[in-house]
Amino acid sequence: MILSRFFPVVLLALSETSFAWTNWVGVLEDWPVPADTKITAISSQDTANQNTVTDDKKITQEYEARVRPLFVRIDKKSWQAAPRLQDKNAVLPLPKALSWDVCFSGRSDGQLTAMLRTDEQSAITPPYMLRAEDRAPWRTRRSSDYAGWLETPVYKPILLKSSLNSSCADPQKWRQAGVEKSRSHLKNMIAALRKKMASPEDVKDFYDFKDADVKIKRTWASTTSGLVVSIQTLPKTRRTETFHILKNGDIHHLGTDMLLIDAGDFDGDGQAEMLFKRHTDKKDIYDLYSDTKHLAESVWD
Repeated sequence: MILSRFFPVVLLALSETSFAWTNWVGVLEDWPVPADTKITAISSQDTANQNTVTDDKKITQEYEARVRPLFVRIDKKSWQAAPRLQDKNAVLPLPKALSWDVCFSGRSDGQLTAMLRTDEQSAITPPYMLRAEDRAPWRTRRSSDYAGWLETPVYKPILLKSSLNSSCADPQKWRQAGVEKSRSHLKNMIAALRKKMASPEDVKDFYDFKDADVKIKRTWASTTSGLVVSIQTLPKTRRTETFHILKNGDIHHLGTDMLLIDAGDFDGDGQAEMLFKRHTDKKDIYDLYSDTKHLAESVWD
């Protein structure tokens, strides 16, 4: 077949009954793995003598680059969470290999091929490993910002998409911006939280803050879709609240401890989808949005 000659790695999945366009969205994650304690046997006072042994010990955290499929859309059906390795009756099983486009700020940044692992650890960790010849194109320093419930500093996840009819291009042109871009909306965001506090189904303790303590942590701006803003409500805490502020000034509260990973047109419909990561109750959760519309959620314990 012509496709098999030019695309030896699976780029699209086929349903059991018919050919179908299949759009995948995933992330390349910096995954901490258990490692033996490494002993630094070189004295800091005698670096010239490489045989000098001391009792100094240095614990080194080991990491692996892993690929986690998050969402899948078949034809024009709704986005849904990608199947798990342990889902025996999944409508769409995980392919043995997937070729991914690396997306960064609205452009394609190369390709990676990930191979499915089937060991028991892959049931609880991202199930795909990179081929030996592929390298993870990390663009940040490791920090606790994207650590999630593991609380180990990691690189920011890199957005991946796999489809023949989609694009890394971001029609809404979402980019990180300075906090001054959203300063004029701070009072309205605080007011929205105060209104939320009055809601009987809400946990008011989470919003027990003073207005003077509220700070803008991050701002993302779009040329057409307004702003996404994360504010910190309490000092000396990483807890944040995230809002989408539309061009007309309308404010939508998206959630708690959410971080925008990236955006792109992952299904080829001309509208950007935004990928967020959040963590709660020892779970890492990814959310897919189109402006203020929540499309799908992928939860990982």
